[in-house]
Amino acid sequence: MNAPLLSTKFYIPALRAEWVSRRRLLERLDEGRRLGRGLTLVAAPAGYGKTSLIATWARQGDWPAAWLSLDENDDDPIRFWTYAIAALQTVRPDVGETTLAMIRAMPPSPIDAALTALINELAEDPAPVVLVLDDYQVIRTPAIHDGVAFLIEYPPPQMHLVLSTRIDPPLNVARLRVNRRMTEVRAGDLRFTPDEAARFLNDVSGLGLSSDDIAALEIRTEGWIAGLQVAAMAMQGRDDVPGFIDAFSGSHRHILSYLIEEVFLRQPAHVQDFLLRTSILNRLSGSLCDAVRRSLDASRGAPQEPAAAGPGSGQEILEELEASNLFVVPLDEAGRWYRYHHLFADALRARLQRDASGDEIQALHRAASDWHERRGHIDEAVGHAFRIEDYERVGGLIERHAGPMIGRSELTTLLRWLGALPDGVVRTSATLSMIYAWALLASSQIDAVEPRLRDVEHALGIVADRVADPAELPPDLRGALGELLCVRANLAFHGGDLSRVLALSQRAAGCLDDRMGTSVFHSPAVLRSVIAFNTALAHEYSGDLDQASDMFERTISLSISVENPHLVMISFSHLATIQQVQGRL
Repeated sequence: MNAPLLSTKFYIPALRAEWVSRRRLLERLDEGRRLGRGLTLVAAPAGYGKTSLIATWARQGDWPAAWLSLDENDDDPIRFWTYAIAALQTVRPDVGETTLAMIRAMPPSPIDAALTALINELAEDPAPVVLVLDDYQVIRTPAIHDGVAFLIEYPPPQMHLVLSTRIDPPLNVARLRVNRRMTEVRAGDLRFTPDEAARFLNDVSGLGLSSDDIAALEIRTEGWIAGLQVAAMAMQGRDDVPGFIDAFSGSHRHILSYLIEEVFLRQPAHVQDFLLRTSILNRLSGSLCDAVRRSLDASRGAPQEPAAAGPGSGQEILEELEASNLFVVPLDEAGRWYRYHHLFADALRARLQRDASGDEIQALHRAASDWHERRGHIDEAVGHAFRIEDYERVGGLIERHAGPMIGRSELTTLLRWLGALPDGVVRTSATLSMIYAWALLASSQIDAVEPRLRDVEHALGIVADRVADPAELPPDLRGALGELLCVRANLAFHGGDLSRVLALSQRAAGCLDDRMGTSVFHSPAVLRSVIAFNTALAHEYSGDLDQASDMFERTISLSISVENPHLVMISFSHLATIQQVQGRL
């Protein structure tokens, strides 16, 4: 039931040979940790070297560092804490399993309770650990910020948290600053000093600039590292360096322009083509790059199969780009995964939008989506489909993968995807509407469930309350009716109508037939376990504890057979409560 985790998200970026040592900043990070401040906040726009600084500190420090590179798919409380705990387990394999079980339960435990378990586990072991959350600006869900704030408020003394972000997180930064519980590194701190700029331009880039030229560039870029890096690349081989410096602007818009004019257009034609086609990707691998390249050839009516390895293959070109320091960042030690520097990716995507047709861009995203789905990367598959507004594909991906997501309690992500689809696409699909209803029910948004069930009825052409004899319906509609009645029985329980729970559950059970396969979303076997659970709850709350015990035991048996650990755990809990009341200690 657990989705595979992307191991590249736990990789501490490698240190490049051309990195300029920034001892003053490394000492500040050391000081904050040494003084027992629980948080280090590194906040600055793109291109200021946040990740490089923290990676240097993490690799050179004497505390083991757990690293997590965040992306927009992590903006889900279950996903976020699953990855955060997995990152911690790279250096503390013994922690987090209790917390994971609590947040994956249905419904999940309150995050404060789950994180209390994690904090206690970390506090029991004297071994220190640094947890780095890189690109924290992609997190927008308040529940995640609340959990991070709780971790900051009650930190185990052996753990130090580092947040790298482009914008200030919605945490109480002012109070942490006043109470001296936080170390801050801002854009002004990250700017290259004149001495650092001189070392980068002359010692690292080998330009041999005069002090006046260095001072002029430092002023024009305001010490912005990305600006200096682009300027250094543009000056290689130029005769009129002073003239270039006079004309150079360090603004974001001009940097993007220079990335195209001085970096992209200087590449051989096949590399330019590769860069444009793969610019749509957040992560790059040889196989993935080859897949999107083939798709564009096919869309142009000229299929050309790039080699799986060797000259011209995606893997070879990625290795060449890394060796040339062409704004490619490795994401693992084995050289299998990379990404483009964010600014370079922005420039390439703008160029792709200008040069490629809409059909060609759609072909690229569709191929990337297919590749990711085949490998179980559903977040990326859905993301690429959304970017080209291929709502039919998004709907299909949700239909195929919603079951495991509900099982993992990844409800925030599922509801976000469904909410992002045009309402008409969801409402005209019985399956998507039913998935929506189940996800809303599982997330305790009870009042929003019934409208989605009416959408299911409308899409199927039936009204559950008007069906006198389910046996008169075709098998598929009979199964759909059973699922509708099953959900409504749960709604009746939330409304306190226990007699209606029992009546609806009995009707639902009579609609199910294993020979018909699935109903709308769930299989008859899964629905029987839910029906048994609803019936057990109704008996328990009406005081019929013997009947309730029998039905909870039946629920456990059915739930084990369909591999539903949530219902197993909840049913055991209710059964234990009943036995306590009965004195069966």
